[in-house]
Amino acid sequence: NLISSFVIKVPDFETKPQYLFNVVASDGILSSSKTITINVNDIYENIAPEIISSQLISVEENISVDTVVYNTQANDTENDPIQFSLSGIDAHYLNIDSESGEVFLNLSPNYELKSSYSFNVVASDNLGSNAKSVTLNIENKALSDFILKIFIPLFFKLLS
Repeated sequence: NLISSFVIKVPDFETKPQYLFNVVASDGILSSSKTITINVNDIYENIAPEIISSQLISVEENISVDTVVYNTQANDTENDPIQFSLSGIDAHYLNIDSESGEVFLNLSPNYELKSSYSFNVVASDNLGSNAKSVTLNIENKALSDFILKIFIPLFFKLLS
């Protein structure tokens, strides 16, 4: 009398909706086999959206307020519609398009006034949400850029 058993890991319909295996019974002389099918039922798990975009970003100072400084990307296993929002210490300096997840600064950034912003992007579906902390660093435009791009051309224009 030999009995073999096996354990199936916690079944997940999205990963594998069906398991097939053969059961063999034998008395040492005769044997018989039967294919067994186990169907996994799909249940609504409502896992909150997962934010997959970066935690650290950088932009140059003095960019336009129309510039997207962060693009929130999220996945939802049930394909529910995702809504985006902001929270955190510097969230009031930014705004987010609740449908696309695009983040904009309310004012053009100035490195000398504020060199970084810390905020959370929040992705929500009907019953759950997840947040990810983000740091937006502002890159200092060198004074030489100002001299080369603005001052020198203006100086030569005044001389002519």
